[in-house]
Amino acid sequence: MSDDPMAGMTINERVKYRYQVLGQTENQIAQAENRSLQTICNIRMNGYPPNKTRQIYNKRDESKGTRLCIRCNATKPIKEFYRTDSYCKLCRADYNIQYNYDLTPEQHQQMVIDQDNKCLICEYDMEDKSCVDHIHDTKYVRGLLCYACNTALGKFRDSPRLLLRAIRYLQWNEARHMP
Repeated sequence: MSDDPMAGMTINERVKYRYQVLGQTENQIAQAENRSLQTICNIRMNGYPPNKTRQIYNKRDESKGTRLCIRCNATKPIKEFYRTDSYCKLCRADYNIQYNYDLTPEQHQQMVIDQDNKCLICEYDMEDKSCVDHIHDTKYVRGLLCYACNTALGKFRDSPRLLLRAIRYLQWNEARHMP
């Protein structure tokens, strides 16, 4: 009889045991199980074995041009999936927002409604393609921005000091070239 309490456990059971009983982080679990961090996060959040994606992907019905989304359990046209993904594009977006920002699809949708589907900086319509602006260290969500504004903030490293210098630079150049 083995002294290892995890002997005979499936990968799902081992990940759950390491996380809940031993208090290990996902990084520690990934290292101990010799698996990628993404695989461990998927197992912890979804409880499916790492090869389920491949099994579902291989069972898609190419002749009808459809595939089964393993998150919403709906059969959809292949064009509604990324190339090898087992989630449809809508479910993948929801999953990414929940995983990265701890926002449920309902919370995200409420933010879109509260902002009238407009970017908080430039106020242009985001056309269903919003970016979740957040503080990288804490993952605190500040709001939804369009791609251009979110990228611009990132280029300025979210620094108000750099943004003010950029404003002064633009104003200085505008004043120099005014007739």
